[in-house]
Amino acid sequence: MIRTLVASICICILFSSATSAVHAEAEVTGINIIEYGLYSVSKAEDVESSSSPSGFSTHVDNILLKTKTTDIPAVVGNQFGLRYYVKGAPEGKEAEITIIVKYPPPGVKNPDTNKVYLKNTSKTPRLIGKPYFFGYQFDYPWEIVPGSWIVELWHNNKKFAEKEFKVIK
Repeated sequence: MIRTLVASICICILFSSATSAVHAEAEVTGINIIEYGLYSVSKAEDVESSSSPSGFSTHVDNILLKTKTTDIPAVVGNQFGLRYYVKGAPEGKEAEITIIVKYPPPGVKNPDTNKVYLKNTSKTPRLIGKPYFFGYQFDYPWEIVPGSWIVELWHNNKKFAEKEFKVIK
């Protein structure tokens, strides 16, 4: 009887440990910027985004770093950004990352809506250990605001990475 009780307790403890490991939250210990600069990309699809000055964000593929730089010429069609990966445990676990883009004063003004954007905030799930790309493409002349554009990468209200780009006329 005691052996059965001890065996049952051991099985319960093992099951409890395995279950909590499966349901463990991702522990983000950092976000590393791998590269940054001017990129060429292929557009895969546009997705509506109320937080974006243009009203949409674009999923891209065939991402190629053309020039490592933080100086971005103010030209329609230019795509700049960065590649990054999320550090932590367990590898492959999903973590929500917040990306904030801060625009220089006076902000980005959409002429169709007359709305002025001082920043854009988006939240996206990312897998720990996998590389990702974030970029901004000047699709319209009104998006081009010279000055300091700052990209911040956050998790759980903690900023882990930042990159500043200078848009130059």
